[in-house]
Amino acid sequence: MYTFVLEFAKAESMNFRRTLVFVVIFISTTFVATAFPDHKNVKKDSARAHLKKWSTELKESVQFNYGVPLSKKVLTAPKKFTTSVDEGVSFYNWIQKKYAKKMDVHPSEITNTKLYNFINEWYGTRYVYGGTSKRGIDCSSFVQKLIKATFNATMQRTAANQKRTTKYIGRDHLQEGDLVFFKIKVHRISHVGIYLQNNRFVHASSSRGVMISSLNSSYWSRYYAGGGRIIQ
Repeated sequence: MYTFVLEFAKAESMNFRRTLVFVVIFISTTFVATAFPDHKNVKKDSARAHLKKWSTELKESVQFNYGVPLSKKVLTAPKKFTTSVDEGVSFYNWIQKKYAKKMDVHPSEITNTKLYNFINEWYGTRYVYGGTSKRGIDCSSFVQKLIKATFNATMQRTAANQKRTTKYIGRDHLQEGDLVFFKIKVHRISHVGIYLQNNRFVHASSSRGVMISSLNSSYWSRYYAGGGRIIQ
């Protein structure tokens, strides 16, 4: 009997110790979690608080100095206007945008839409000597058709005759619609085009058909022979 009581007392003592250890661990864990929270959450909460405080101070500063909320201040900020090719293009039609890029000017400079619509219809038409249609056309026939369609004037058929029926214009005084003549490896007028602006002209090139070229290019400046204005 005595032995049984002794064993029972030892067992109860062991259970008590285990229970005590469990309670101590639980209390310690709870204390650590309370005293030392997750550092990641602490950083997030601190960042949010700092951002909120900074935003509030900024808005109050703008309201104090300018009398308007920050959002309105940004929306009503003045915008400087420049005449670059890329700015304000949404106000112009696709013909103006397209040919402004080709000639490196602002779309507002493309005012004769009838002229550029005609050019667009013929652009890329292949060159055929003596040709007069969209299946193939030469330089003087293209000029003849363009002048008739857009300026309602009648021109001679060949480049040489067109030169004789126009008034000579110096290169510095060329205007949209003037003719530009060339002597390509010969001593007579052999090529003609229509001046547009910014030293660009449209013509039926023997190599690439109807296109826009620059008088400043080494090739065309070498063979340039003068400009001519239609005599009304």
